[in-house]
Amino acid sequence: MIACLDVDLDKIRKVLNRLAFEAHKNQPDLKGTADISEKDLVHGLLEITKQNINPRQMIDFLQNRAGILIERGVGVQTFPHRTFQEYLAACYLTDTDYPDTVAQLAKTDLNRWREVLLLAAAKAGTGTDLPVWALAVELCLPDASSHVDQVSLTGAYLAAQALLESANLETIKPRNQQTLNGIKDSLINIMQGSAMPAIERAKAGDYLARLGDPRKSVTHIEHMEFCFVPTGPFFNGQ
Repeated sequence: MIACLDVDLDKIRKVLNRLAFEAHKNQPDLKGTADISEKDLVHGLLEITKQNINPRQMIDFLQNRAGILIERGVGVQTFPHRTFQEYLAACYLTDTDYPDTVAQLAKTDLNRWREVLLLAAAKAGTGTDLPVWALAVELCLPDASSHVDQVSLTGAYLAAQALLESANLETIKPRNQQTLNGIKDSLINIMQGSAMPAIERAKAGDYLARLGDPRKSVTHIEHMEFCFVPTGPFFNGQ
């Protein structure tokens, strides 16, 4: 296919990345894969080549030789599975105003963009975790307070997950420590509040434990608050 298009692989990948991003963004259902119009696919490929080629041959190649697309209906294609769609969308976002765009999308539509953001962080952080920390900064303020809205809390929640999956947390540079401290404070706010669903609050507690809970009343026995229980009989629930 590359030969018949007379174009390099990177340009073809960019077309597929863009189509995956647009399909993912506009997909009504958050399960399964999105529809891709053959018209949009052919138009995108024709834009990157000067050759007079047969569109049907291009689509057949992507279906039967490359295994990238599956025919869903007349004039409609889709990707083999959702993770592949999310990965290509992540590739598009790492090349498009990273980390600003992917951070904003994920903070405002968590369920749609969570996996895309994590894949983008992993891809951008290949060989260095600087892009992952840049994403964390973009996702949340470095110094969180108790008066934050749900979007900011969602950003901190995503930042924690991205750092745990893609950053080197054994050696944290001083410039990143303030960001991490702010994320920890936000995770505490998530756990103690009701801005996010219970399952997300429970995960926030797990992330906080793995990042290092700063609360001495939780991690140090001598600072834990206990209720004195005298010896002798007692009534259950007393």
